[in-house]
Amino acid sequence: MGTSTSKKCLCSLSFFITFVFVFISSASYVASAASSAEEAGALLQWKTSLQDHQSRLTSWTSLHSSNTTSPCTWFAISCNTAMSVIKINLTKSGLQGTLSGFSFSSFPNLEHFDLSMNSIFGTIPPKSVSSPN
Repeated sequence: MGTSTSKKCLCSLSFFITFVFVFISSASYVASAASSAEEAGALLQWKTSLQDHQSRLTSWTSLHSSNTTSPCTWFAISCNTAMSVIKINLTKSGLQGTLSGFSFSSFPNLEHFDLSMNSIFGTIPPKSVSSPN
């Protein structure tokens, strides 16, 4: 009878661990989807303030009609495995505008942001600059 009880406990523990893992994984996916949607919205908002003479940002479109909420397939955007933007490389894209409409706070995982050889002018918002440790 003791063996039967320990098998039931072991099965219950195994089920509980599996349930917790699935729950955490799905919660993480929902959080990353929400993060991707926020990043996509911030990129779309900034796009409206830019002049795109070479039509490089045509892939940056509203995602309401598709099943995805991630900008990870857009031109010049790279993401990590959690589908969060880590790199924006718009070098030589023929863009004109400012950074005033770019919401740096919407990109908590952004590691690389290259706008060289474009006509981007103005100041970088002070809150978006961090010094290396």
